[in-house]
Amino acid sequence: MYKGFKIIVASLVVLLVANSVHLPIQASEDKTKLNEEDNLIKKKISTNDSELDKIEEQINQIQANKKNINQEIEQIDTEINDADQKIMKKEEEIRIIEDDISRLKKEIKEVKERIESRNELLKERARTYQENQESNNYLNVLLGSNSFSDLISRVGAVATIIEADQSILKEHSDDLDLFDEKQKEFTSKHANLKESINGLELLSDQLEKQKKQKNKVLKSLNIEEESVVTYKMELQEEKQLLASQEKAIEKNIELKVKDDIRNNFQGQIESNVPKEQKSKDFTNPTTGNLTSDFGNRSGETHYGVDIAKAGEVPVYAAADGVVIRSYYSSSYGNVVFISHTIDGNNYTTVYAHMKNRIVNEGEITKKGQKIGFQGNTGQSFGQHLHFELHKGNWNSSKTNAINPKGFISL
Repeated sequence: MYKGFKIIVASLVVLLVANSVHLPIQASEDKTKLNEEDNLIKKKISTNDSELDKIEEQINQIQANKKNINQEIEQIDTEINDADQKIMKKEEEIRIIEDDISRLKKEIKEVKERIESRNELLKERARTYQENQESNNYLNVLLGSNSFSDLISRVGAVATIIEADQSILKEHSDDLDLFDEKQKEFTSKHANLKESINGLELLSDQLEKQKKQKNKVLKSLNIEEESVVTYKMELQEEKQLLASQEKAIEKNIELKVKDDIRNNFQGQIESNVPKEQKSKDFTNPTTGNLTSDFGNRSGETHYGVDIAKAGEVPVYAAADGVVIRSYYSSSYGNVVFISHTIDGNNYTTVYAHMKNRIVNEGEITKKGQKIGFQGNTGQSFGQHLHFELHKGNWNSSKTNAINPKGFISL
């Protein structure tokens, strides 16, 4: 009996040794795969950093261009303001000259009235003289004198009349000259001011066109900057995700080694699990109807599946793993990324648009563990869960995305 017991013990030892030889080999292979994934992430992070450096340079160049454009616009604004000030000054001068014009018109009217008055006076004087002397010329006045003294008296009177008439005629002529001078002065001032204002308005229009063109360039730069900054934010978000994925893979490697050691002593060899049972490694992440399938959708590629149900609907981890990230994204809304290691292969699952999140980055999750609830956050239209499955690491191009329907029942 003792001999039989020794045979049994020996057999168990042989079996244990055989298993202990196989499992380290399998564990080593799995660890190698995970290390390869880890190295790929490191390379991607390095590429991401290089791209971020380029984007930063591009942003700096755009901002430098914007600064130059703003300085040019500021200079144009100064010139426009200067032109406007000059226009205002010229308009004030025009207002003053228009007052002068108004005064001149009044003076012209007065001159015309004086001319008319003097004409009437001359006519009246001629008429009176003819009536008194019964003649229409100075010769008759002189010949009609009765004596020498009367002649002298008449000559003096005629001279006085002639002198007075000449004075009136001279004033008449002076008034006409004044009228002509005022007219020329008005025309010259008005024309010069109009010409100055036209020139300033033309300059102002040209400056406004330049400003409009500069603002157009500035608007284009703002759009470009917004686009580049958005891309930078996406790269930074991806970088954070990659760094979190790296940590998750390292934790998965650690967990895998521990599991293999435990399985070694427990005699649990995962390699004996049939490949056709792969679907058992994943479970449905939530309940509800499939509202949008994987693949083409309205001319775009839908890199996951949408599952929707009304009410307070829990979301579960699709497999054992490590939480890569748990945060709010502008596109995904409340989202959780989980890294899984199954048969040495790395998978990443994404749970997006959730109402809330109840797991944190770095947390170890179990298959079927509640991680949140269906929601309508981010770029979403109605309550649902957007679920993605990636064979390998998640990347912004989603080149590793696979159809989850091959792994879970929907």
